[in-house]
Amino acid sequence: MRSSADGVPAALLRNRDWRSVIDVLDCYRTEDRWWTSEPVSRTYYELLLEDGRIATVYRNHVREEWYEQRYG
Repeated sequence: MRSSADGVPAALLRNRDWRSVIDVLDCYRTEDRWWTSEPVSRTYYELLLEDGRIATVYRNHVREEWYEQRYG
């Protein structure tokens, strides 16, 4: 994942090719399990990519890593 200076996704690596983000369709943050030894702190982004596909990615704030949400 490449992100802009403000931390918003700018490009996503898929099949060894970078896909530019055309638009952020949705963004929300979730905080859960804060009372445990494995808290969840994530910001999710629904992205429109340059090839017309939609991808959902999230930033894991505990590990400071990006992940793509896979369906099916």
